[in-house]
Amino acid sequence: MGFENEKRFLVRSMDRSIFSTGLKKESIQQGYFEIMDPKRFRIRITEGEEAEITFKEGAGFSRPENNFQVIDLNLARVLLLNSNHKLKKIRYFPEYPATDAIFMIDVFESPLTNLIFAELEYRDTGIISPPKYVEKPSWIYEWKDITDSISNYHIARMATEMRILGETKLSAQRYNYLLAGRLFKIILTGGPCSGKSKIMEKIKEKMGNKIQCVPEVARILISQVGINPKNNPRRTFLDLQVDQLSDRQQNVLGTQRAVFDGNVFDIQTL
Repeated sequence: MGFENEKRFLVRSMDRSIFSTGLKKESIQQGYFEIMDPKRFRIRITEGEEAEITFKEGAGFSRPENNFQVIDLNLARVLLLNSNHKLKKIRYFPEYPATDAIFMIDVFESPLTNLIFAELEYRDTGIISPPKYVEKPSWIYEWKDITDSISNYHIARMATEMRILGETKLSAQRYNYLLAGRLFKIILTGGPCSGKSKIMEKIKEKMGNKIQCVPEVARILISQVGINPKNNPRRTFLDLQVDQLSDRQQNVLGTQRAVFDGNVFDIQTL
């Protein structure tokens, strides 16, 4: 097992004319499978001709990584098609003064249009310390270090949500979310009358407008809509919760309930 040592930056502004200077580039499609957090694996197809599976773990500058070449491209395409989260990007390889690392610019395609990452991947596959300083190319005017907060996996998950909601390009709100860095989520789950609502009220009292709470979907459907959960698929609960989330997006804490409470109401699945 080797390690991926990489610095990652969100490019806020740059001179895009560099993309028309004949830089080496390659098209990349990636699909992510969730195994058990923090472990996951990725299928990558480059230029439609080469494929590899990568197992990664953890986050930050140094991460354990195992790569395996996939000889059968048809198998790779099937894996990509059935992956949980997908993204497409064009990767450019501009010149960079460091000889111990490879500098790359990733320009993401729809629905992540206008999103650009800069990555500095170090050739050493052992555990090394993060560099104290990374020289920014003159044609990049502003960037933000997101090494410890945002990865391609997070971006692929965002792309999945955007496709579900019918979004075709990155909004200013989502862009600001990326700038804000990693957000924390509090998930409350439990049976009826177990104290979820009371805990939520206490959290809201303590945090005020710093936290965004998603209403309990089951309570809305049962008390306000009149839906009997025994006679309706649990998908109804999830669809309503997605709507609640999309209406209340904020770059703050998120509280989510009821997604894991389905079996409490669906006796037949127990």
